[in-house]
Amino acid sequence: MNRKKIVHIISNFKIGGAQKLLLDLINNSNKSLFDVSVISLYNKTNNSLANEFEKADCPIYYLNKKSGFDINIELQLVNLLRKIRPDVVHTHMAGLKYSIIPLLFCKVKLKCNTEHTIIKENYTNIEAWVKKFAYKYFNVKPVGISNCVSESIKKVYKVSDIKTIYNGINVEKYTHDGERIIDEKNIKLINVATFLPDKNHEFLIESIKILAEKINNFKLYLIGDGKLRNEIQKKIDYYDLGQHVILLGFRNDVNELLVKSDMFLMTSKHEGFGLVLVEAMAAGLPIVATEIGGIPEVVINNQNGLLVSCDKPRLFADAIEKLINEKSKYKTISSNNLLRAKKFDIQNTILEYEKLYLEVE
Repeated sequence: MNRKKIVHIISNFKIGGAQKLLLDLINNSNKSLFDVSVISLYNKTNNSLANEFEKADCPIYYLNKKSGFDINIELQLVNLLRKIRPDVVHTHMAGLKYSIIPLLFCKVKLKCNTEHTIIKENYTNIEAWVKKFAYKYFNVKPVGISNCVSESIKKVYKVSDIKTIYNGINVEKYTHDGERIIDEKNIKLINVATFLPDKNHEFLIESIKILAEKINNFKLYLIGDGKLRNEIQKKIDYYDLGQHVILLGFRNDVNELLVKSDMFLMTSKHEGFGLVLVEAMAAGLPIVATEIGGIPEVVINNQNGLLVSCDKPRLFADAIEKLINEKSKYKTISSNNLLRAKKFDIQNTILEYEKLYLEVE
């Protein structure tokens, strides 16, 4: 049996959910069935995730895209696709926007695109028009990373043939041994998110300010970086929360930090899935999160954590306090999360994508 040739096209190897999914797909692909290649539209990125791509056992092509429209990208993609002659082209992020024209000149049996975020109804830029054409008239199959994302694809692009495949993680990497017990003298809260408006760090700091008025023996560790980091640091300083909130920046040891923590907090205003929620679950962490987007598909309220509106910081602070004080509820949720995380193991995700690829005759 000839191996099916799979080509993934993605914008870049910056740190993000789409890139993590792609790395897992290529590292865990069935080599006896699939011959995988990856095309990055932009040049090499200097970070730990990009280094992992370099170690992957598959060809990687960098097209060094310039900002704005770059005709050379189209020409390079045509030449590469004609050279590789893939059975499947799987696009991520801006991959579809830039590959739609080259795909018109290359015979590909299956074309699919993973949508990693909820599509907004006022989404009217060039990428939206490209995707609408691709899904309705060019047989590109959309894949949503949650039911919420899939529903947004259906609503905005007016298509019905959508496949939902949940993102996944290597659950064993985050496993916590033994029963979780909070050290009430040193409570460790953790948040992992890029400092961007959608991640709602300002709301998180407002909640922590309220929590600090009632509880003193805790620390919140913020993992990540981004354009709003300095602004959030100023807010921490303004509220005199330096003894409670610690910014650790980008870290390569997130799995270890999760295992050492007591509770995970997510305050996003928009979230298609929230892969880090599954990472927290696999570490046995109870979760307090905002009830938006795909989050309720991952975190079932009162079973895997507590869900709160994204504009009510006092209720968010109350939810944290509730899990700290109610020891039996904390332990039950921790145990539930160790079990639920297995639903989102990366092997399940890979199996679903490979089923999709094997639809090619």
